[in-house]
Amino acid sequence: MLSLFKFFFRICKLELGPEDLPASTILLLTLSLFYLGLSILTLWMSYDLIRSMSQALVEFLLITGISWLVLTISGHASRFMQTVIALIGTEALISLFALPALIPFFYQSGYIFIYFIVLIIWQWLVCGHIFCRALDRSFLFGLGVSFMYIFTSYQVIGGLYQVTA
Repeated sequence: MLSLFKFFFRICKLELGPEDLPASTILLLTLSLFYLGLSILTLWMSYDLIRSMSQALVEFLLITGISWLVLTISGHASRFMQTVIALIGTEALISLFALPALIPFFYQSGYIFIYFIVLIIWQWLVCGHIFCRALDRSFLFGLGVSFMYIFTSYQVIGGLYQVTA
């Protein structure tokens, strides 16, 4: 487990890519369950369990759906499993870095906004790196695909789960 954590951290540092991962169904299922569980627990701190579960599932479907669409259109559908493993593994890892921000002391400080902006930029860079490697395109192209994915995800989640004041 620790070696897997280190592996995803190396992807987050832009040292490795999805091609370095095995195309393993067991790894995909295990990481999918871990990602969904972590997402549900994180969301449950702010919302009820049903919303947390449905939102986590929608986020997961967006990751897999957008990845499948982009890879299929570009002719790299065979890289789907490795790409999704890389995306959900790194997103879960970055989500772990967000957990300290949910501690009340940190949450009340003025640094939380900056902390989350840094995490969002890091997520964007990591996703861009993964897409550039999966699509055999430039890093700038990968950042564009990553921006499209993140923007679409925020729009869909915002549209389905409107926050009321």
